[in-house]
Amino acid sequence: MKEKMLNDFQILTYEDSLVELGVTTAFNDASFKFDTEEGRNNLTKLKNALQVKKICYLKQIHSDKIIMASEGVELHGQVEGDSLITTSIDTMIGVFTADCIPVLIWDGNKKVIAAVHSGWKGTFDSIVKKTIEVMIKDFNCDSSSIKVFIGPHIRQCCYEVSEELIDKFKKNNLYAEQDINNGRYLSLEKCIEMQLKYIGVNKDNIIKSGFCTLCEKDTKLHSYRKDGEHSGRMFTYIYLK
Repeated sequence: MKEKMLNDFQILTYEDSLVELGVTTAFNDASFKFDTEEGRNNLTKLKNALQVKKICYLKQIHSDKIIMASEGVELHGQVEGDSLITTSIDTMIGVFTADCIPVLIWDGNKKVIAAVHSGWKGTFDSIVKKTIEVMIKDFNCDSSSIKVFIGPHIRQCCYEVSEELIDKFKKNNLYAEQDINNGRYLSLEKCIEMQLKYIGVNKDNIIKSGFCTLCEKDTKLHSYRKDGEHSGRMFTYIYLK
């Protein structure tokens, strides 16, 4: 990934010929929590800086609920859900995170994009796999042409959870025989990779940021485990060119 400055914001970006995608960082303590005045102002600044017409996001509830952002509709947190799909040009969609995994999905052939918030609950409920299933069913996408970006999150190096949660994942057939943990340290990223493999996404089409929100030293990122209730939020976004 490349770091670049966009007005007052530092953005992590990945180059793709069909979509623009990026992740805001915590540089200058910038936060994008949409339920704060600062967050709403920053979202507007980001939209203007990127010169997109609309920005859409959901009120995230750690679910497997998938929402369509149709033409002419702007969603500004008034609808609950954790996955947003659109085919609208000049519409930026995104998710807010501070340890959970932001996942961006796109099929350049069908011009369909999705932004997914996948915490442990959403990951356990296979929200990424379900999102791709909707893209295949409703938009005739082909899993072999789908690309996926897995953004900064609390990685296995730092994600210590209860033995009960590890057991819960291990009882899921999708992860039962997989190397998803090291003791009590769980890799949600590996779980998502299992979902992608199951649905037929090519390994070469999976892009991983490699950043851990808790222990990354060179790039400042928001982490709820580190800062608790005072933590800001990053915004991971995608839109069609």
